[in-house]
Amino acid sequence: MPLELAVIEGPNVGQSYRIEGIGAFLVGRSARAQFSLFEKDKIDKKISKIHCLIESHSRRARILDLNSNNGMRVNKKKCRQAVLKNLDQIKLGDTVMEFRWFAPFLASDILAEEKANLLEPHRCGELHDQPLAETCIICNKELEDTASPLCSDCLFESEYCPQPIPNYRIVRKLSNDEWSSLHISYVEQDNKVYLIRHMQPAPHHTEEHRFAFLKELRRLQKLDHRHLLPILEIGSVGQSIYLTTDLVRGLTLSDFLKKYRRATVPFAVGVTCQLLSAIAYLHDNGIVHGDIHPNQIILQNQQDRRIVRLMQSGIRAAATRFGLNLGVFPTESAQTFSHIAPEQFIDSYRIGPASDQYSAAACLYYLLSGKRLYPRTKDRLTRVLQKLKDEPVPLRNYRSDLPSKLLSVIHRALAKDPQRRFANVRDFRQALREFAEGHSEPAQSSNE
Repeated sequence: MPLELAVIEGPNVGQSYRIEGIGAFLVGRSARAQFSLFEKDKIDKKISKIHCLIESHSRRARILDLNSNNGMRVNKKKCRQAVLKNLDQIKLGDTVMEFRWFAPFLASDILAEEKANLLEPHRCGELHDQPLAETCIICNKELEDTASPLCSDCLFESEYCPQPIPNYRIVRKLSNDEWSSLHISYVEQDNKVYLIRHMQPAPHHTEEHRFAFLKELRRLQKLDHRHLLPILEIGSVGQSIYLTTDLVRGLTLSDFLKKYRRATVPFAVGVTCQLLSAIAYLHDNGIVHGDIHPNQIILQNQQDRRIVRLMQSGIRAAATRFGLNLGVFPTESAQTFSHIAPEQFIDSYRIGPASDQYSAAACLYYLLSGKRLYPRTKDRLTRVLQKLKDEPVPLRNYRSDLPSKLLSVIHRALAKDPQRRFANVRDFRQALREFAEGHSEPAQSSNE
């Protein structure tokens, strides 16, 4: 939902800043702040250069003081963070601002007959064949009947799962948030298993939002690349939207690092080069992924190789663009927050190809070190300040054996300023390739 912050008292009275509901922005006297309270002869010196952060999603918004010199007050009460409501007053120094929500509106150019077509389930060709296996694709128990991909226990478990989507039998819920839920589903007619993401727009989202999002998903469904997990079917049930992808056997990068402490240089760089190939294809098609992190990357076993498969290409970025609920604030998700680019965190509407480059470099850093870019902390304020002000822990601190040239390449892609990164992900991939040649398997260091 669109929101506005307007100055009603102080030197900058009349200034305002507005965003379309999902994202975050900085407030302060610095030119780096999206809402910059700095004009000649109109300076409130009690406001810090970077004073506070406001982040919003759906109908919720929060303000977070970023260790400012003079603090802040919300409705005359001093605080370091607060949930904002419509017409709340925020005081920074001698400046008073009013926080305002606006009713959502999205001009639509989608015709009525096109809307009707969008509501029909749409498959991208035939659903993929799945090879017979000797173990259950969910729990890895030995199968009594190898003609079925699921064991009898997992099929029995599905009897207790809600079944909101016709023709798909939900077997197990993998994750859930306000925006969507992810399930393993079984199609009895095809005797195959799929991942199904069920997305539920918030009540205030308009039909125009929903149809525009469906239209964008249809565009994403046309993507075809070896390292992308394709969208097989898109459909609508009531107000909700669902999409299906293959359920592939393999480990996510997160699971890989739970099993192994870290990866060798050739393996980590080889995985990243495959990932960058998929990202380059997305960028060539005018799509920014916007949500690259280790849980979105699967290492699929194919014969004697590990093949990277990237999930959810462009879905979260499309949801942001059309005002749909993202589930959590950026600072609440440790996994996502660690890998998103700084500019994406403070202004989600201005993300671009350089943001995906940063995320890919963060995944490579994670593979090589087994560590995130910044030390773990549960404090949201510390996480925000780390992302905005601090440089990542030098990779050499964790891996003194890494070549200096490789370290320079990685840290360049992790630069806070997008202009200081590589011109594009192909240049980043080319700079990495010499460290991956002739190697396809990890030879990792084990925890055991």
